[in-house]
Amino acid sequence: MIIEMFGAPGSGKTTLCNKIEKDIDVKNISALYQEKFIPKIYMHIFWKNFFYKVDIKDKYEKICQILDYNNDVKMLVKFMLFAYFIEKKYQGKKILIDEGCIHYLVALYAEYNISFEKLEKIRNILYISDIKTIGINTEKKYIINNVKKRNRNRTRIDRLSDDEFSKLVDRYIEGVNYFRNYYPMYGVKEAEIKIKKILIEED
Repeated sequence: MIIEMFGAPGSGKTTLCNKIEKDIDVKNISALYQEKFIPKIYMHIFWKNFFYKVDIKDKYEKICQILDYNNDVKMLVKFMLFAYFIEKKYQGKKILIDEGCIHYLVALYAEYNISFEKLEKIRNILYISDIKTIGINTEKKYIINNVKKRNRNRTRIDRLSDDEFSKLVDRYIEGVNYFRNYYPMYGVKEAEIKIKKILIEED
């Protein structure tokens, strides 16, 4: 059973993953790295050693036909394919992923203005029927406050001006709301209850 989350930066996805991991017997993607459950499959190694598997390379070429992208967009597509690889490989295990394929589709919309029409085509290419996907729905004020106070390596988002970041958050919220047409959306507290229920019922 794999559950992936999507939501704006600062919406609480990673924090929620860590909390659920501590509360019940489940792995999240960061724990997999730390425990080497996925042996050394980091992005650069994935791209070098696993990308050329027929299934992944085929999907990459199909996505290339849909997108006109620069190097930054290429990196997001790589992360998306990495998430797809993990989701396909570990479907039989109980895993939480805070940023899976759908999250990266939202990011493509928010950060690079990729149309929903193109995102739909990519979603169909990467769709895995037995992955549970849950959106985290949070208010803009909460998102901005969370990003400003988080204590971790600074990213490009952290270096944006207040006005630029505010506009980016608006686009993330638009992207998240679009995908609620396909996947359930919950506040952080509701999502925690729902995810625990799903995982416990799978035992």
